[in-house]
Amino acid sequence: MKSKIKEIKTNKFDNSIVETKENGSSFIINCFQCQKGKVTVKWNKPRNKYSEKNNFGYYTEKDEDKEKWLCEKCIFQLYYQKKSTYWKLVPNLKKRQILRSYIYLKSLKVNK
Repeated sequence: MKSKIKEIKTNKFDNSIVETKENGSSFIINCFQCQKGKVTVKWNKPRNKYSEKNNFGYYTEKDEDKEKWLCEKCIFQLYYQKKSTYWKLVPNLKKRQILRSYIYLKSLKVNK
C-alpha cells in the first residue's frame, strides 16, 4: 500500500512553510459538530492556503476553533435556526457579512 507523501513548499512572498497533500488540491474531514457531515476543504491557489469558508475558527476568530470545520448543514442550522448563538459566536460584522454572502450567493449549499 502506498503512503501519501506530504510535500513541503515555501511561500515565495513571506517565506512561510505551507504543507500540502500529494495532489495539493483538497482534503476531506468530518464536521466537528455533527460528526456525520463531510467537509471538502479545497486549496486556494491565489491565496496559497486552504479555503476558510467552512472553518469555524475563521468566523469566531478564536484560537481554540481554528482547526474546527463545519459542514454546510451545520452552518445553515447555526445561521437560520440558532441566530442568537450565531451573533454571540461571530461578533465581527465583516465575518458575518462574508458568511451571509456565501449563503445567499450559493457558495454554500445543503445537499438534501
